[in-house]
Amino acid sequence: MLFFILSHSAKGTSLTDIHREFGFSKATLCRILKQLRQAGYVRVEPCAADERRKLLFGTEKGAQTRHFLDQAVHKAWDQVYEGFSDAELQELDRLQKKMIQNLSVHTNSPNDSRRREDCEESPTTTQTV
Repeated sequence: MLFFILSHSAKGTSLTDIHREFGFSKATLCRILKQLRQAGYVRVEPCAADERRKLLFGTEKGAQTRHFLDQAVHKAWDQVYEGFSDAELQELDRLQKKMIQNLSVHTNSPNDSRRREDCEESPTTTQTV
């Protein structure tokens, strides 16, 4: 989540954008966002076009942490894929794409399109988010 916010810090992003990108519940994202704000990695500002909407921006502290996180993620991926041949990695990539496609077919049901309360759009979340 922090990577996503940092990569969209130029214009800001919203909790809804993160929800759409990753599919986690907004309640879960609100809890994570609260921790990131309290730790000083993220700041929240009202959207100029719609004051009900909150935009998320990375802070300088968040940007400084990004390099460390990038290195940790790359090291973990190197360990996970150690010993795989190029052909095995290509097959794994193909299978993962197929799995994602299968998930997207099953998660785009009509029941998923109903509107849920947006944490960022609630006027009471300014203090709690």
